[in-house]
Amino acid sequence: MRNYCCFSTMTEEMVEEVHRKGNAAWEQYRSSKTDRPNPRLLTEAIDFYNQALTRAQSNHPSRPIILMDLILALLEEKNPSSQHLALIELHFAEVIRGGPLASGELKRDDGYSITTRLGELYERLYNLSSDPSAFDRCLFNYTEAARSYAPSPEKQIQWFLTVARLYSTREEDSNLERALNAFYAARGLCQDEDYRQRLDISEGIYAVHKKRYLRQGEKATLERAIAECDYALTLRPPEEDRNRLLYEYLRGVRVLMEDHGVGSGNSLRLRAVVRGRELLALPSTYPDREESKREATLLLANMLSWGRKANPSIDDLDEAITKYTEIMERDKPRVDRNLLRHKADAIWLRSRKKKDPAGLPEAIDLYGVAFDFDTDDPSWKPSLANNIAAIYLDKANFNNKNIEDLEKAREFYRTAVKLASNETDKASDRGQIDKINTVIRAMKREGKGEGEGERGRNHSRKLSGERRRSLSRSSKTSIKATGAQDIS
Repeated sequence: MRNYCCFSTMTEEMVEEVHRKGNAAWEQYRSSKTDRPNPRLLTEAIDFYNQALTRAQSNHPSRPIILMDLILALLEEKNPSSQHLALIELHFAEVIRGGPLASGELKRDDGYSITTRLGELYERLYNLSSDPSAFDRCLFNYTEAARSYAPSPEKQIQWFLTVARLYSTREEDSNLERALNAFYAARGLCQDEDYRQRLDISEGIYAVHKKRYLRQGEKATLERAIAECDYALTLRPPEEDRNRLLYEYLRGVRVLMEDHGVGSGNSLRLRAVVRGRELLALPSTYPDREESKREATLLLANMLSWGRKANPSIDDLDEAITKYTEIMERDKPRVDRNLLRHKADAIWLRSRKKKDPAGLPEAIDLYGVAFDFDTDDPSWKPSLANNIAAIYLDKANFNNKNIEDLEKAREFYRTAVKLASNETDKASDRGQIDKINTVIRAMKREGKGEGEGERGRNHSRKLSGERRRSLSRSSKTSIKATGAQDIS
């Protein structure tokens, strides 16, 4: 028994002696760092610490502090391998799970230094190797630094934002979800008066929602992106940021309306109109002033004139038509086929709301010019042919002498059938042709070739066409833009 005690005492003395030698070499190394670091001293310190750790069994009272000293020394390596870093993490995990004795040796500052340094080294390793496991370990350590060891809320926010931005660079939806969680954690730590910080976080959240939408195309994701962008605009952004955010907001609303339908979003349209007016009132901060103003004007006009589901007022439609005309005048001699379509849509809708056929010939002409454009969009020409046919039906309903308008409508429905690739659209247009033929035959039998008389008018009122937009052309790509771009 006495021999065992002597051996135990001797082992403890050896542990302490080797540990002291490691500390001496470590202090010399740290002193040399101010001038020229001496890697030999670092290697010597690590060697002594490893010897001390080997001699100190799991229940040895000095093992936790030896582990901490060894970890801090190992973290000084300039280009550690993944195996090297895994060993450091293994030692650190032992300190963390070592109970009160070990945790007493783990000071908050040391935990912060270790986790942030591990994160930096893994990040460097990932940038060199693109090893996904290095990325995961980097983010794990940065997150631990933010959650468990950061010395202040400001530092917590800093590291949560670092985590969020790194996750945001990835394409996997699970990583984008983690980015959002980190942004929300940072937001929860912000003081209400920290507008700049809250703005940065809000813009980060918006960017992640936008990225997820561009990958998935889900309406709810786009709605979250728009709501976040709207919130960012309440955070007093500087003028240049405000200008950019207003463009982003209006592009997002445009995509929501164009690709997903307005639904119950009339209030959203009205808010977008207010945002559009604000954008036009801001002095442009971009060098391409004319293109910026053009896009801002077009976005506002689109908000003002959006279709019947949003129920724009006649005044809104008048303003939209005026703005489309301004852009077309500014564009000359260039002609934009989408702009022609937008203006024709607005004129046609205004005619229906006012129950006034005066603008219908202009709408037909605009659609006709747009129809003549060559495009890769297979639904472009058949959708415009359908629209022209439907306008001629409206003219027939307004016009007592309606046989000519009905025949024109039938002609364009036949064109739509010939050009359409969508069987549902073909069937719909054939159905319209059959209805027109029935009405024309009935009118001719009754001797109403010119459409005069109450019965002739009643026949024509049975027919009604609807606007059909180009379905294969998605406006979603317009939300990708970050500056003022021509999105028409």
